[in-house]
Amino acid sequence: MKVFFFGCSGLLSLACSTFVALTSINVSEQNQNTLYIKETAAAVASSKSLNTETSHAELVSVINDEQAMEVMGESIWSVDPVPSKVEDGVPLLKLQANRQVLATLNLGQVLQLKVPGLDKVLLAELFSTHNQRNNMQVWSGRLLNRQPGESILVTKGSHETYITISTKKAVYSVRINNETGYGTMINETQVLNDLVDRSKDKEKSDSTRLAQTD
Repeated sequence: MKVFFFGCSGLLSLACSTFVALTSINVSEQNQNTLYIKETAAAVASSKSLNTETSHAELVSVINDEQAMEVMGESIWSVDPVPSKVEDGVPLLKLQANRQVLATLNLGQVLQLKVPGLDKVLLAELFSTHNQRNNMQVWSGRLLNRQPGESILVTKGSHETYITISTKKAVYSVRINNETGYGTMINETQVLNDLVDRSKDKEKSDSTRLAQTD
């Protein structure tokens, strides 16, 4: 019985050792994959100046969306995709900003921008900054995984931060309370289009009423 007991213990020990070894291999493979992604991005970034739109496009093209979100950027907010509030006919989207990210903006930083209605998470790189009156700090950036010319502008004050995201599809404005991180997002293009449509409807209604009066 003692021999059988020690034999089982030996088999159990061997099984545990094998499991640990396989787990270590899996973890090692994951680490190597992550390292490969980072090295690939770094290699593309260093091959050309990051001041060109072409190099940015190449940088993002070597990484798929999920990997890019994990490796390249810091999420700046989480946003409710359903408009929950309407002020003066304007739908607002609620969001909660990452205050730590907002407090540590720096040149070359890549941000993740989740915008409801767009087909992917935006990646924006901050490439210049300057100060304005009243301790207002302004950051300018470009969108990496979109079309050339699309941009982001961050204006950070002592109490609130204002962000404008310009894409080919629409322009979005964001207002964030620095203390709480609570904010709102507005689709400025949609608001403008709605105003134009209402103006056309009013003109049509006024023309119809005048025609009936005559």
